[in-house]
Amino acid sequence: MTAQMQSVREAALSLSRDERARLAEELMLSLDDPILADAEQAEVDAAWAHEIRRRIAAHRSGQTTPIPAQEVFAKLRARRA
Repeated sequence: MTAQMQSVREAALSLSRDERARLAEELMLSLDDPILADAEQAEVDAAWAHEIRRRIAAHRSGQTTPIPAQEVFAKLRARRA
């Protein structure tokens, strides 16, 4: 780890939990290549927002059955083995 990276790491770890979360999100977003134009990205974001609302409504109405995360992860580990 370079001295600059170590310095940035120490500074970041001194931030509050919320600030670290926001910083982490910004850093992760900076790794993405801007493939879509702003208008296209807005359309994709709107489609995902619609899909999320649809899935929440389906869950709340009982149309879907939730699967505990431990079960999902266990199945994934079994597939990898």
